[in-house]
Amino acid sequence: MVTIVDTDKARKTLKFFKELIHSLVDTYLLTLLAIEQINGKPMVLPIRKLIRELHATAKDLYTEGQLPDLHSCLMEVIQTSLRRFEKMGFITMRSFTSKKGSMNTFIQSPPEKEQEIHEMVNFLQSMRNSTKEQDAAIE
Repeated sequence: MVTIVDTDKARKTLKFFKELIHSLVDTYLLTLLAIEQINGKPMVLPIRKLIRELHATAKDLYTEGQLPDLHSCLMEVIQTSLRRFEKMGFITMRSFTSKKGSMNTFIQSPPEKEQEIHEMVNFLQSMRNSTKEQDAAIE
């Protein structure tokens, strides 16, 4: 059961957590948009390169004013989002040992997850794009 409490403390708490997770939503959305692009294609991407590219892209988007928080580009959060999307079945990760002994991990995105990925992109975009009425309700 959910109870809505209309107090100043409740509004401040909601606003605090909304702003706290904003950069996480941006990072997960950016990562999922990249996954959506490779979904179903016969390609295998090295995860280190993908993380570096997403990191650079997030920094560029911040510089252009498209992302409000620079910490949306944290490589650790990008890596965590990839692991979460792996658990959801949006990607598969396979690791191999190179001839030099280092581990290389590659990802693919199965075509049967296309609809679920698209639905999750829409969900994350809706979380990111709150309306003025929704914002006013917690301020």
